[in-house]
Amino acid sequence: MVRISARPGIKAPSHCRFKDAVESEQVAEANAMCIATATPEGRPSNRMVLMKGYDQRGFMFYSNYSSRKGRELEHNSYASLCFWWEPLHRSVGLLLLLMLCC
Repeated sequence: MVRISARPGIKAPSHCRFKDAVESEQVAEANAMCIATATPEGRPSNRMVLMKGYDQRGFMFYSNYSSRKGRELEHNSYASLCFWWEPLHRSVGLLLLLMLCC
């Protein structure tokens, strides 16, 4: 497993929006997010992952470096994330430049 985080300077979603989702009894999994990546040819793909944390450096989630997602990020480090908290009628989407870390 490889941890991936956003490069410095990318802002995490509003802490209070995320806090609202975490504290809501109606949101089953506030950390669930959709990540979309693309092949070097530009073919997009997306999947659901669990955010493991975020801070001023960005988002952290775990990925198998040899998975399709890991290979796509190796060739194209742009990705988009989307949180959808349906009971709160909120969606937070971000375009990120990712970097692999330890």
